[in-house]
Amino acid sequence: MKYLLSVFALSFCVACSESIETANDAVSSLIFSNARIYTGDTEKPWAESLVVKGEKIVYVGSQAGAEVFKVPGSQVLDMAGKTMMPGLIDAHVHPVLGGMELAHHCLFPASANAAEVKRTLLDCAAKTKPGNWIEGGRWGSRFFADNNIESPVAWLDAISSQHPISLADDTGHNRWVNTRALTVTGLYLKAKIDGGEVVRAENGKPNGILLEAAIYPLLEHIEAQTNTSLDTYIDAAQASIFKASEFGLTGLKEAGDSDKGVLAFSAIDKRESLPLYFSACISLPFNEQGEPDIQRLLSIAEQSRSTKVNPNCVKLFLDGVPSEARTAAVINNYTPDENGHVHRGQLLIKPENLSSIFTKVDALGFTIKVHAAGDRAVRETLNAIEFAQNTNGVHGRMHEIAHSGFIDPTDIPRMVKLNAVADMSPSIWYPSIVTDSIIAAMGERGKRYWPFRDLLDAGVDVIAGTDWPAVVPDMNPWPGIEAMVTRADPYDTRKGKLWPEQAISLDQAIKIYTQAGAKSIGLAEQTGVLKAGMYADFITIDRAIFKIDPQLIGETQVLLTMFRGRPVHGDLKEFAGM
Repeated sequence: MKYLLSVFALSFCVACSESIETANDAVSSLIFSNARIYTGDTEKPWAESLVVKGEKIVYVGSQAGAEVFKVPGSQVLDMAGKTMMPGLIDAHVHPVLGGMELAHHCLFPASANAAEVKRTLLDCAAKTKPGNWIEGGRWGSRFFADNNIESPVAWLDAISSQHPISLADDTGHNRWVNTRALTVTGLYLKAKIDGGEVVRAENGKPNGILLEAAIYPLLEHIEAQTNTSLDTYIDAAQASIFKASEFGLTGLKEAGDSDKGVLAFSAIDKRESLPLYFSACISLPFNEQGEPDIQRLLSIAEQSRSTKVNPNCVKLFLDGVPSEARTAAVINNYTPDENGHVHRGQLLIKPENLSSIFTKVDALGFTIKVHAAGDRAVRETLNAIEFAQNTNGVHGRMHEIAHSGFIDPTDIPRMVKLNAVADMSPSIWYPSIVTDSIIAAMGERGKRYWPFRDLLDAGVDVIAGTDWPAVVPDMNPWPGIEAMVTRADPYDTRKGKLWPEQAISLDQAIKIYTQAGAKSIGLAEQTGVLKAGMYADFITIDRAIFKIDPQLIGETQVLLTMFRGRPVHGDLKEFAGM
Protein backbone atom coordinates (compact mmCIF):
# COMPACT_ATOMS: atom_id res chain seq x y z
CA MET A 1 0.00 0.00 0.00
CA LYS A 2 2.85 2.39 0.84
CA TYR A 3 4.32 1.81 -2.62
CA LEU A 4 0.98 2.41 -4.32
CA LEU A 5 0.47 5.67 -2.42
CA SER A 6 3.93 6.84 -3.42
CA VAL A 7 3.32 6.12 -7.09
CA PHE A 8 -0.14 7.68 -6.94
CA ALA A 9 1.14 10.85 -5.29
CA LEU A 10 4.06 11.09 -7.72
CA SER A 11 1.84 10.77 -10.79
CA PHE A 12 -0.49 13.40 -9.32
CA CYS A 13 2.36 15.86 -8.84
CA VAL A 14 3.74 15.27 -12.33
CA ALA A 15 0.31 16.04 -13.78
CA CYS A 16 0.16 19.18 -11.64
CA SER A 17 3.53 20.35 -12.93
CA GLU A 18 2.35 20.05 -16.55
CA SER A 19 -0.83 22.01 -15.82
CA ILE A 20 1.08 24.66 -13.90
CA GLU A 21 3.45 25.26 -16.80
CA THR A 22 0.53 25.63 -19.21
CA ALA A 23 -1.33 27.98 -16.91
CA ASN A 24 1.43 30.32 -15.88
CA ASP A 25 4.50 30.16 -18.07
CA ALA A 26 2.96 30.03 -21.53
CA VAL A 27 0.38 32.77 -20.99
CA SER A 28 0.45 36.23 -19.46
CA SER A 29 -2.84 35.87 -17.61
CA LEU A 30 -5.79 33.58 -17.00
CA ILE A 31 -9.23 35.11 -17.56
CA PHE A 32 -12.17 33.22 -16.04
CA SER A 33 -15.31 34.50 -17.77
CA ASN A 34 -19.02 33.76 -17.89
CA ALA A 35 -19.05 32.57 -14.28
CA ARG A 36 -21.18 33.10 -11.22
CA ILE A 37 -18.51 34.10 -8.70
CA TYR A 38 -19.21 34.25 -4.97
CA THR A 39 -16.37 36.48 -3.79
CA GLY A 40 -16.97 36.66 -0.03
CA ASP A 41 -16.24 40.40 -0.33
CA THR A 42 -19.09 42.34 1.32
CA GLU A 43 -18.49 45.31 -1.00
CA LYS A 44 -18.73 43.17 -4.14
CA PRO A 45 -20.29 39.81 -3.20
CA TRP A 46 -20.86 38.56 -6.76
CA ALA A 47 -18.97 38.89 -10.02
CA GLU A 48 -18.88 37.50 -13.58
CA SER A 49 -15.16 37.40 -14.31
CA LEU A 50 -11.90 36.87 -12.49
CA VAL A 51 -8.38 37.43 -13.81
CA VAL A 52 -5.23 35.74 -12.50
CA LYS A 53 -1.67 36.71 -13.21
CA GLY A 54 1.03 34.59 -11.63
CA GLU A 55 -0.05 33.69 -8.09
CA LYS A 56 -2.41 36.62 -7.54
CA ILE A 57 -5.86 37.77 -8.51
CA VAL A 58 -5.61 41.04 -10.45
CA TYR A 59 -9.27 41.64 -11.24
CA VAL A 60 -12.72 40.58 -10.06
CA GLY A 61 -15.81 42.12 -11.63
CA SER A 62 -17.91 42.29 -14.76
CA GLN A 63 -17.17 40.43 -17.97
CA ALA A 64 -16.82 43.73 -19.81
CA GLY A 65 -14.26 44.93 -17.28
CA ALA A 66 -12.12 41.84 -17.86
CA GLU A 67 -11.74 42.66 -21.58
CA VAL A 68 -8.80 44.97 -20.89
CA PHE A 69 -6.76 41.94 -19.74
CA LYS A 70 -7.12 40.21 -23.09
CA VAL A 71 -3.67 40.57 -24.61
CA PRO A 72 -1.61 38.23 -26.78
CA GLY A 73 -0.85 35.13 -24.75
CA SER A 74 -3.82 35.45 -22.41
CA GLN A 75 -5.87 32.32 -21.85
CA VAL A 76 -9.62 32.86 -21.65
CA LEU A 77 -11.68 30.20 -19.89
CA ASP A 78 -15.43 29.91 -20.39
CA MET A 79 -16.92 28.78 -17.07
CA ALA A 80 -20.37 28.27 -18.66
CA GLY A 81 -22.21 29.84 -15.74
CA LYS A 82 -20.55 27.59 -13.16
CA THR A 83 -20.25 28.75 -9.55
CA MET A 84 -16.80 29.84 -8.39
CA MET A 85 -15.85 30.70 -4.81
CA PRO A 86 -12.85 30.95 -2.48
CA GLY A 87 -11.04 27.74 -1.59
CA LEU A 88 -12.15 26.15 1.67
CA ILE A 89 -10.02 25.73 4.80
CA ASP A 90 -10.47 22.84 7.23
CA ALA A 91 -9.47 24.36 10.57
CA HIS A 92 -9.56 21.10 12.53
CA VAL A 93 -8.35 17.92 10.85
CA HIS A 94 -5.76 15.16 11.34
CA PRO A 95 -4.63 14.52 7.75
CA VAL A 96 -1.61 12.32 8.44
CA LEU A 97 -3.41 10.18 11.00
CA GLY A 98 -6.25 9.78 8.51
CA GLY A 99 -3.84 8.88 5.73
CA MET A 100 -2.06 6.36 7.95
CA GLU A 101 -5.34 4.73 8.91
CA LEU A 102 -6.44 4.41 5.29
CA ALA A 103 -3.12 2.84 4.31
CA HIS A 104 -2.38 0.57 7.24
CA HIS A 105 -5.36 0.02 9.55
CA CYS A 106 -8.17 -2.52 9.72
CA LEU A 107 -11.15 -0.21 9.19
CA PHE A 108 -14.90 -0.54 9.59
CA PRO A 109 -17.62 2.14 9.80
CA ALA A 110 -18.90 3.43 13.15
CA SER A 111 -22.29 2.01 12.20
CA ALA A 112 -20.89 -1.55 12.00
CA ASN A 113 -22.50 -4.16 14.24
CA ALA A 114 -20.69 -6.94 16.08
CA ALA A 115 -20.96 -9.43 13.21
CA GLU A 116 -19.55 -6.91 10.73
CA VAL A 117 -16.66 -6.00 13.04
CA LYS A 118 -15.88 -9.68 13.57
CA ARG A 119 -15.75 -10.41 9.83
CA THR A 120 -13.43 -7.45 9.25
CA LEU A 121 -11.06 -8.41 12.05
CA LEU A 122 -10.89 -12.08 11.06
CA ASP A 123 -9.97 -11.04 7.54
CA CYS A 124 -7.23 -8.71 8.83
CA ALA A 125 -5.91 -11.35 11.23
CA ALA A 126 -5.59 -13.83 8.37
CA LYS A 127 -3.41 -11.33 6.49
CA THR A 128 -1.26 -10.27 9.46
CA LYS A 129 1.83 -12.09 10.68
CA PRO A 130 1.36 -13.56 14.19
CA GLY A 131 2.79 -11.20 16.79
CA ASN A 132 2.25 -8.10 14.69
CA TRP A 133 -0.27 -5.48 15.74
CA ILE A 134 -3.75 -5.22 14.29
CA GLU A 135 -4.78 -1.57 14.55
CA GLY A 136 -8.19 -0.46 13.43
CA GLY A 137 -11.62 0.94 14.19
CA ARG A 138 -13.73 2.86 14.52
CA TRP A 139 -16.44 1.36 16.72
CA GLY A 140 -19.40 3.60 17.45
CA SER A 141 -19.97 5.33 20.78
CA ARG A 142 -23.06 3.14 21.33
CA PHE A 143 -21.44 -0.08 20.11
CA PHE A 144 -21.51 -1.91 23.45
CA ALA A 145 -24.96 -0.57 24.31
CA ASP A 146 -26.35 -1.88 21.02
CA ASN A 147 -24.47 -5.19 20.83
CA ASN A 148 -24.62 -8.09 23.25
CA ILE A 149 -20.94 -8.40 24.22
CA GLU A 150 -20.55 -9.48 27.82
CA SER A 151 -16.76 -9.17 27.91
CA PRO A 152 -15.06 -6.92 25.31
CA VAL A 153 -11.62 -8.38 26.01
CA ALA A 154 -12.79 -12.01 25.77
CA TRP A 155 -14.63 -11.22 22.53
CA LEU A 156 -11.41 -9.92 20.92
CA ASP A 157 -9.36 -12.78 22.39
CA ALA A 158 -11.65 -15.23 20.59
CA ILE A 159 -10.84 -13.53 17.28
CA SER A 160 -7.08 -13.66 17.84
CA SER A 161 -4.82 -14.27 20.78
CA GLN A 162 -1.76 -14.28 18.52
CA HIS A 163 -2.02 -10.61 17.56
CA PRO A 164 -2.19 -7.63 19.90
CA ILE A 165 -5.34 -5.76 18.81
CA SER A 166 -6.08 -2.03 19.26
CA LEU A 167 -9.35 -0.57 17.97
CA ALA A 168 -10.15 3.14 18.20
CA ASP A 169 -13.67 4.36 18.91
CA ASP A 170 -15.37 6.92 16.66
CA THR A 171 -14.00 9.84 18.67
CA GLY A 172 -10.42 8.56 18.74
CA HIS A 173 -10.27 9.11 22.51
CA ASN A 174 -10.76 5.52 23.64
CA ARG A 175 -9.50 2.07 22.64
CA TRP A 176 -10.78 -1.50 22.71
CA VAL A 177 -7.97 -4.04 23.15
CA ASN A 178 -7.41 -7.74 23.71
CA THR A 179 -5.43 -9.50 26.45
CA ARG A 180 -2.26 -9.69 24.37
CA ALA A 181 -2.32 -5.91 23.84
CA LEU A 182 -2.85 -5.32 27.57
CA THR A 183 0.01 -7.67 28.42
CA VAL A 184 2.68 -6.46 25.98
CA THR A 185 2.03 -2.82 26.92
CA GLY A 186 2.05 -3.46 30.68
CA LEU A 187 -1.47 -2.09 30.99
CA TYR A 188 -2.87 -5.38 32.32
CA LEU A 189 -1.29 -4.70 35.72
CA LYS A 190 -1.51 -0.90 35.61
CA ALA A 191 -3.39 0.25 38.69
CA LYS A 192 -3.85 3.94 37.91
CA ILE A 193 -3.28 6.35 35.07
CA ASP A 194 -3.74 10.07 35.59
CA GLY A 195 -6.43 11.38 33.29
CA GLY A 196 -7.45 7.95 32.08
CA GLU A 197 -8.74 4.55 33.07
CA VAL A 198 -8.04 0.90 32.34
CA VAL A 199 -11.64 -0.18 32.84
CA ARG A 200 -11.96 -3.31 34.94
CA ALA A 201 -14.66 -5.96 35.25
CA GLU A 202 -16.25 -7.06 38.54
CA ASN A 203 -13.46 -9.64 39.00
CA GLY A 204 -10.88 -6.83 38.97
CA LYS A 205 -9.35 -7.80 35.64
CA PRO A 206 -9.23 -5.38 32.67
CA ASN A 207 -12.36 -5.63 30.53
CA GLY A 208 -10.60 -4.45 27.34
CA ILE A 209 -11.64 -0.78 27.31
CA LEU A 210 -9.09 2.02 27.71
CA LEU A 211 -10.39 5.53 28.34
CA GLU A 212 -8.63 8.81 27.53
CA ALA A 213 -5.03 9.04 28.88
CA ALA A 214 -4.90 5.26 29.33
CA ILE A 215 -4.42 4.99 25.56
CA TYR A 216 -1.13 6.93 25.62
CA PRO A 217 1.10 4.06 26.87
CA LEU A 218 -0.56 1.89 24.21
CA LEU A 219 0.12 4.36 21.38
CA GLU A 220 3.70 4.95 22.55
CA HIS A 221 4.35 1.20 22.64
CA ILE A 222 2.93 0.69 19.15
CA GLU A 223 5.00 3.56 17.77
CA ALA A 224 8.18 2.16 19.36
CA GLN A 225 7.46 -1.36 18.10
CA THR A 226 6.56 -0.41 14.54
CA ASN A 227 9.21 2.35 14.26
CA THR A 228 7.33 3.98 11.42
CA SER A 229 9.64 5.86 9.06
CA LEU A 230 9.22 9.47 8.01
CA ASP A 231 8.75 8.26 4.42
CA THR A 232 5.63 6.37 5.50
CA TYR A 233 4.23 9.55 7.04
CA ILE A 234 5.07 11.42 3.85
CA ASP A 235 3.10 8.86 1.84
CA ALA A 236 0.13 9.37 4.15
CA ALA A 237 0.42 13.15 3.85
CA GLN A 238 0.56 12.93 0.05
CA ALA A 239 -2.61 10.86 -0.06
CA SER A 240 -4.38 13.36 2.19
CA ILE A 241 -3.20 16.31 0.10
CA PHE A 242 -4.68 14.76 -3.02
CA LYS A 243 -8.05 14.24 -1.34
CA ALA A 244 -8.02 17.74 0.14
CA SER A 245 -7.63 19.29 -3.32
CA GLU A 246 -10.39 17.04 -4.64
CA PHE A 247 -12.74 18.40 -1.97
CA GLY A 248 -11.83 22.04 -2.70
CA LEU A 249 -9.63 22.53 0.35
CA THR A 250 -6.77 24.99 -0.12
CA GLY A 251 -5.79 25.02 3.54
CA LEU A 252 -5.57 22.51 6.40
CA LYS A 253 -5.01 23.02 10.11
CA GLU A 254 -3.55 19.96 11.79
CA ALA A 255 -5.40 19.79 15.11
CA GLY A 256 -2.76 17.89 17.04
CA ASP A 257 0.34 15.97 16.00
CA SER A 258 3.41 15.02 18.01
CA ASP A 259 6.04 15.62 15.33
CA LYS A 260 6.33 13.23 12.37
CA GLY A 261 3.08 14.27 10.72
CA VAL A 262 4.07 17.93 10.78
CA LEU A 263 7.56 17.10 9.58
CA ALA A 264 6.08 15.09 6.70
CA PHE A 265 4.19 18.11 5.37
CA SER A 266 7.29 20.26 5.81
CA ALA A 267 9.41 17.73 3.91
CA ILE A 268 6.95 17.75 1.01
CA ASP A 269 6.90 21.56 0.94
CA LYS A 270 10.68 21.82 0.95
CA ARG A 271 10.97 19.18 -1.77
CA GLU A 272 8.24 20.18 -4.22
CA SER A 273 6.12 22.99 -2.68
CA LEU A 274 2.79 22.13 -1.09
CA PRO A 275 -0.36 22.65 -3.16
CA LEU A 276 -2.15 24.05 -0.09
CA TYR A 277 -1.52 25.96 3.14
CA PHE A 278 -0.71 23.86 6.20
CA SER A 279 -0.96 25.17 9.74
CA ALA A 280 0.04 22.78 12.50
CA CYS A 281 -0.94 22.53 16.15
CA ILE A 282 1.86 20.57 17.82
CA SER A 283 0.72 18.38 20.71
CA LEU A 284 2.49 19.90 23.69
CA PRO A 285 5.30 17.53 24.73
CA PHE A 286 5.85 16.84 28.43
CA ASN A 287 9.03 15.67 30.17
CA GLU A 288 9.35 12.79 32.64
CA GLN A 289 8.41 15.13 35.50
CA GLY A 290 5.11 15.93 33.80
CA GLU A 291 6.17 19.49 32.96
CA PRO A 292 5.85 21.09 29.51
CA ASP A 293 8.98 20.37 27.47
CA ILE A 294 9.37 23.83 25.96
CA GLN A 295 12.71 23.11 24.29
CA ARG A 296 11.27 20.07 22.55
CA LEU A 297 8.29 22.15 21.39
CA LEU A 298 10.53 24.88 19.98
CA SER A 299 12.73 22.27 18.27
CA ILE A 300 9.75 20.63 16.50
CA ALA A 301 8.44 24.02 15.41
CA GLU A 302 11.80 25.12 14.07
CA GLN A 303 12.43 21.86 12.17
CA SER A 304 8.99 21.86 10.53
CA ARG A 305 8.66 25.52 9.58
CA SER A 306 8.70 26.13 5.82
CA THR A 307 7.20 28.40 3.20
CA LYS A 308 3.68 26.99 3.47
CA VAL A 309 3.92 25.19 6.82
CA ASN A 310 3.13 27.31 9.86
CA PRO A 311 3.72 25.40 13.14
CA ASN A 312 2.78 28.31 15.44
CA CYS A 313 0.04 26.42 17.28
CA VAL A 314 0.02 24.12 20.30
CA LYS A 315 -2.61 21.49 21.11
CA LEU A 316 -3.80 20.63 24.63
CA PHE A 317 -6.34 18.04 25.73
CA LEU A 318 -8.38 19.24 28.71
CA ASP A 319 -11.11 16.61 28.74
CA GLY A 320 -12.65 13.73 26.81
CA VAL A 321 -15.97 13.26 25.07
CA PRO A 322 -19.57 13.80 26.28
CA SER A 323 -20.78 10.48 24.86
CA GLU A 324 -21.59 7.36 26.88
CA ALA A 325 -17.91 7.24 27.82
CA ARG A 326 -18.78 10.32 29.95
CA THR A 327 -15.21 11.63 29.94
CA ALA A 328 -15.84 15.29 29.01
CA ALA A 329 -15.80 17.68 31.98
CA VAL A 330 -19.31 19.09 32.48
CA ILE A 331 -20.79 21.56 34.97
CA ASN A 332 -23.82 19.42 35.86
CA ASN A 333 -23.92 15.68 36.36
CA TYR A 334 -24.25 13.17 33.56
CA THR A 335 -27.13 10.73 33.62
CA PRO A 336 -26.28 7.61 35.70
CA ASP A 337 -24.01 5.17 33.88
CA GLU A 338 -24.72 1.43 33.53
CA ASN A 339 -23.57 0.87 37.11
CA GLY A 340 -25.71 3.67 38.49
CA HIS A 341 -22.73 5.98 39.09
CA VAL A 342 -23.24 9.73 38.70
CA HIS A 343 -20.37 12.14 38.01
CA ARG A 344 -19.27 15.18 35.99
CA GLY A 345 -16.40 13.71 33.98
CA GLN A 346 -12.88 14.93 34.61
CA LEU A 347 -10.32 17.53 33.68
CA LEU A 348 -7.12 16.03 32.29
CA ILE A 349 -5.11 19.05 33.49
CA LYS A 350 -5.62 20.72 36.86
CA PRO A 351 -6.90 24.31 36.50
CA GLU A 352 -3.83 25.84 38.16
CA ASN A 353 -1.53 23.84 35.89
CA LEU A 354 -3.56 24.82 32.84
CA SER A 355 -3.17 28.52 33.66
CA SER A 356 0.57 28.06 34.10
CA ILE A 357 0.91 26.20 30.78
CA PHE A 358 -1.18 28.81 28.97
CA THR A 359 0.96 31.63 30.32
CA LYS A 360 4.23 29.98 29.26
CA VAL A 361 3.10 28.95 25.80
CA ASP A 362 1.25 32.23 25.10
CA ALA A 363 4.38 34.17 26.04
CA LEU A 364 6.28 32.25 23.34
CA GLY A 365 3.88 33.53 20.67
CA PHE A 366 1.98 30.29 20.02
CA THR A 367 -1.76 30.05 19.49
CA ILE A 368 -3.25 27.36 21.74
CA LYS A 369 -5.99 25.00 20.56
CA VAL A 370 -7.63 23.26 23.53
CA HIS A 371 -9.82 20.21 23.29
CA ALA A 372 -12.70 21.19 25.59
CA ALA A 373 -15.85 19.21 24.79
CA GLY A 374 -17.70 19.81 28.06
CA ASP A 375 -18.97 23.15 29.39
CA ARG A 376 -16.78 22.89 32.51
CA ALA A 377 -13.70 22.40 30.30
CA VAL A 378 -14.73 25.41 28.20
CA ARG A 379 -15.03 27.53 31.36
CA GLU A 380 -11.63 26.44 32.68
CA THR A 381 -10.08 27.20 29.28
CA LEU A 382 -11.51 30.72 29.42
CA ASN A 383 -10.12 31.10 32.94
CA ALA A 384 -6.68 30.08 31.68
CA ILE A 385 -6.86 32.51 28.73
CA GLU A 386 -7.84 35.29 31.11
CA PHE A 387 -4.97 34.42 33.47
CA ALA A 388 -2.47 34.44 30.59
CA GLN A 389 -3.74 37.78 29.31
CA ASN A 390 -3.52 39.32 32.78
CA THR A 391 0.06 38.07 33.04
CA ASN A 392 1.38 38.57 29.50
CA GLY A 393 -0.89 41.31 28.26
CA VAL A 394 -3.23 41.11 25.26
CA HIS A 395 -1.19 40.44 22.11
CA GLY A 396 -3.96 39.75 19.62
CA ARG A 397 -3.54 35.97 19.57
CA MET A 398 -6.84 34.14 19.33
CA HIS A 399 -6.77 30.90 21.29
CA GLU A 400 -9.15 28.21 20.08
CA ILE A 401 -11.59 26.08 22.07
CA ALA A 402 -12.08 22.89 20.09
CA HIS A 403 -15.32 20.85 20.12
CA SER A 404 -16.95 23.52 22.24
CA GLY A 405 -20.38 22.04 21.59
CA PHE A 406 -21.61 22.62 25.13
CA ILE A 407 -21.05 26.16 26.41
CA ASP A 408 -22.76 27.66 29.41
CA PRO A 409 -24.67 30.74 28.14
CA THR A 410 -22.91 32.95 30.68
CA ASP A 411 -19.56 32.04 29.14
CA ILE A 412 -20.39 33.17 25.59
CA PRO A 413 -19.85 36.90 26.40
CA ARG A 414 -16.53 35.92 28.01
CA MET A 415 -15.44 34.33 24.73
CA VAL A 416 -15.99 37.67 22.99
CA LYS A 417 -14.18 39.60 25.71
CA LEU A 418 -11.19 37.23 25.73
CA ASN A 419 -11.00 36.94 21.92
CA ALA A 420 -11.49 33.17 22.17
CA VAL A 421 -12.43 31.20 19.06
CA ALA A 422 -15.09 28.48 18.96
CA ASP A 423 -13.69 25.58 16.93
CA MET A 424 -16.74 23.60 15.79
CA SER A 425 -17.26 20.23 14.11
CA PRO A 426 -20.39 20.47 11.92
CA SER A 427 -19.54 17.24 10.13
CA ILE A 428 -20.40 15.17 13.24
CA TRP A 429 -23.19 16.89 15.19
CA TYR A 430 -26.37 16.27 13.22
CA PRO A 431 -28.79 13.46 14.25
CA SER A 432 -26.68 10.27 14.23
CA ILE A 433 -25.39 7.43 16.41
CA VAL A 434 -22.92 9.93 17.87
CA THR A 435 -25.58 12.36 19.02
CA ASP A 436 -27.70 9.43 20.24
CA SER A 437 -24.83 8.49 22.52
CA ILE A 438 -24.38 12.07 23.69
CA ILE A 439 -28.07 12.51 24.48
CA ALA A 440 -28.03 9.21 26.40
CA ALA A 441 -25.18 10.54 28.56
CA MET A 442 -26.24 14.18 28.85
CA GLY A 443 -30.01 13.81 29.03
CA GLU A 444 -32.26 16.52 27.60
CA ARG A 445 -29.45 19.10 27.51
CA GLY A 446 -27.71 16.82 25.00
CA LYS A 447 -30.27 18.05 22.47
CA ARG A 448 -28.90 21.60 22.84
CA TYR A 449 -25.59 20.91 21.17
CA TRP A 450 -23.38 23.24 19.08
CA PRO A 451 -24.88 26.76 19.56
CA PHE A 452 -23.74 28.15 16.22
CA ARG A 453 -26.27 30.97 15.94
CA ASP A 454 -25.87 32.08 19.56
CA LEU A 455 -22.11 32.32 19.09
CA LEU A 456 -22.28 34.26 15.82
CA ASP A 457 -25.00 36.59 17.13
CA ALA A 458 -22.82 37.36 20.16
CA GLY A 459 -19.83 38.19 17.96
CA VAL A 460 -17.69 35.12 18.73
CA ASP A 461 -15.20 34.11 16.04
CA VAL A 462 -16.20 30.63 14.79
CA ILE A 463 -14.11 28.21 12.75
CA ALA A 464 -14.96 24.71 11.54
CA GLY A 465 -13.35 21.43 10.59
CA THR A 466 -14.19 17.82 9.91
CA ASP A 467 -11.94 16.35 12.65
CA TRP A 468 -11.23 13.52 10.19
CA PRO A 469 -10.56 10.65 10.80
CA ALA A 470 -12.77 10.90 13.92
CA VAL A 471 -16.34 9.77 13.15
CA VAL A 472 -16.44 10.89 9.49
CA PRO A 473 -15.14 8.76 6.59
CA ASP A 474 -13.14 11.57 4.96
CA MET A 475 -12.38 15.29 5.10
CA ASN A 476 -15.18 16.24 2.71
CA PRO A 477 -16.41 19.62 4.07
CA TRP A 478 -19.65 19.80 2.07
CA PRO A 479 -21.85 17.58 4.28
CA GLY A 480 -20.78 19.68 7.28
CA ILE A 481 -21.62 22.90 5.44
CA GLU A 482 -25.06 21.49 4.65
CA ALA A 483 -25.55 20.50 8.29
CA MET A 484 -24.74 24.04 9.45
CA VAL A 485 -27.63 25.30 7.35
CA THR A 486 -30.16 22.51 7.88
CA ARG A 487 -29.19 21.04 11.30
CA ALA A 488 -30.23 17.72 9.71
CA ASP A 489 -28.35 14.57 8.71
CA PRO A 490 -26.68 15.37 5.35
CA TYR A 491 -26.46 11.66 4.57
CA ASP A 492 -30.25 11.20 4.93
CA THR A 493 -29.91 8.22 7.27
CA ARG A 494 -31.82 9.92 10.09
CA LYS A 495 -34.94 12.03 10.31
CA GLY A 496 -35.34 15.19 12.36
CA LYS A 497 -33.06 18.08 13.24
CA LEU A 498 -30.69 18.82 16.10
CA TRP A 499 -31.59 22.13 17.80
CA PRO A 500 -32.88 23.69 14.56
CA GLU A 501 -33.01 27.16 16.11
CA GLN A 502 -29.21 27.24 15.80
CA ALA A 503 -29.22 26.94 11.99
CA ILE A 504 -27.21 29.60 10.17
CA SER A 505 -27.27 30.99 6.63
CA LEU A 506 -25.20 29.50 3.81
CA ASP A 507 -23.33 32.80 3.51
CA GLN A 508 -22.32 32.51 7.18
CA ALA A 509 -21.33 28.87 6.76
CA ILE A 510 -19.15 29.57 3.72
CA LYS A 511 -17.43 32.50 5.43
CA ILE A 512 -16.64 30.24 8.39
CA TYR A 513 -14.97 27.78 6.01
CA THR A 514 -13.13 30.50 4.08
CA GLN A 515 -12.48 33.83 5.81
CA ALA A 516 -12.56 32.54 9.38
CA GLY A 517 -10.39 29.59 8.35
CA ALA A 518 -7.88 31.93 6.71
CA LYS A 519 -7.76 34.01 9.89
CA SER A 520 -7.16 30.85 11.94
CA ILE A 521 -4.09 29.91 9.89
CA GLY A 522 -2.75 33.47 9.96
CA LEU A 523 -3.49 34.34 6.32
CA ALA A 524 -6.56 36.57 6.51
CA GLU A 525 -4.86 39.22 4.37
CA GLN A 526 -3.76 36.76 1.67
CA THR A 527 -6.60 34.30 1.10
CA GLY A 528 -10.23 33.50 1.88
CA VAL A 529 -11.76 36.29 -0.26
CA LEU A 530 -11.71 36.77 -4.03
CA LYS A 531 -10.51 40.28 -4.77
CA ALA A 532 -7.55 41.94 -6.46
CA GLY A 533 -4.30 41.49 -4.59
CA MET A 534 -5.25 38.22 -2.89
CA TYR A 535 -3.72 34.87 -3.77
CA ALA A 536 -5.61 33.03 -6.50
CA ASP A 537 -7.01 30.30 -4.25
CA PHE A 538 -10.46 29.37 -5.51
CA ILE A 539 -12.66 26.54 -6.66
CA THR A 540 -15.31 25.80 -9.29
CA ILE A 541 -18.20 23.56 -8.22
CA ASP A 542 -20.89 21.61 -10.04
CA ARG A 543 -23.95 23.34 -8.59
CA ALA A 544 -25.35 26.76 -7.70
CA ILE A 545 -25.36 26.12 -3.96
CA PHE A 546 -27.06 29.43 -3.14
CA LYS A 547 -30.04 28.57 -5.36
CA ILE A 548 -30.62 24.85 -4.79
CA ASP A 549 -32.40 22.97 -2.02
CA PRO A 550 -29.97 23.15 0.96
CA GLN A 551 -30.35 19.39 1.39
CA LEU A 552 -28.33 18.95 -1.82
CA ILE A 553 -25.30 20.99 -0.69
CA GLY A 554 -23.59 17.98 0.85
CA GLU A 555 -23.38 16.28 -2.56
CA THR A 556 -21.38 19.13 -4.10
CA GLN A 557 -18.55 18.06 -6.38
CA VAL A 558 -15.51 20.23 -7.02
CA LEU A 559 -14.61 20.52 -10.71
CA LEU A 560 -11.50 22.69 -10.37
CA THR A 561 -9.27 23.72 -7.47
CA MET A 562 -6.79 26.56 -8.01
CA PHE A 563 -4.03 27.25 -5.51
CA ARG A 564 -1.93 30.36 -5.98
CA GLY A 565 -2.94 30.49 -9.63
CA ARG A 566 -2.18 26.84 -10.31
CA PRO A 567 -4.68 24.02 -10.95
CA VAL A 568 -4.18 21.33 -8.30
CA HIS A 569 -7.40 19.46 -9.04
CA GLY A 570 -9.26 19.34 -12.35
CA ASP A 571 -8.09 20.47 -15.78
CA LEU A 572 -8.19 23.97 -17.24
CA LYS A 573 -8.66 22.43 -20.69
CA GLU A 574 -12.23 21.58 -19.69
CA PHE A 575 -13.04 25.30 -19.75
CA ALA A 576 -10.90 26.42 -22.69
CA GLY A 577 -12.22 27.48 -26.05
CA MET A 578 -13.77 30.89 -25.57
